[in-house]
Amino acid sequence: MVRLGQVADNGNLQTIELGKHNGRVHKLAVEPGSPHMFYSCGEDEFVQRFDLRSNSSTKLLCCSTFIGTDNLFSSNILSLNSIIIDPRHPNYFYLGDCDQYARVYNIRKLPSNKDAPVETFCPKHLIKTREMQITRLSYSNTSKLLVSCNGCFKRIWV
Repeated sequence: MVRLGQVADNGNLQTIELGKHNGRVHKLAVEPGSPHMFYSCGEDEFVQRFDLRSNSSTKLLCCSTFIGTDNLFSSNILSLNSIIIDPRHPNYFYLGDCDQYARVYNIRKLPSNKDAPVETFCPKHLIKTREMQITRLSYSNTSKLLVSCNGCFKRIWV
């Protein structure tokens, strides 16, 4: 579950539940320039968007497995490991999951009935590798997307 906690002056912690995933929540991402908005992703393949002004959440999308031909996606459940919002273009966020593809989504096009990413990235030598999975996403100081895959560090140029 996703909870908001506030520490009182006397040191007591008060929390409220903002939303739930089925399974563990793996990562949160704060929307750049907006202290009230953040996203979560987890084992249930869903991405949720939270607004702290209303203590509400919205399910944005259900991530599908990329099968590598003609940008087709299947309905296999993916455990989402990482989410990051593009600091230069906060309408775009990237997901990393239990396969080798980094997926890019445009918040302005969600929720949609397809939930398809606007773009996917995978180094050519990993396209047919089914054992790889993305564990973390980050941005470099030069605004390049960095992807960590199963202990192997690869750079994907965006």
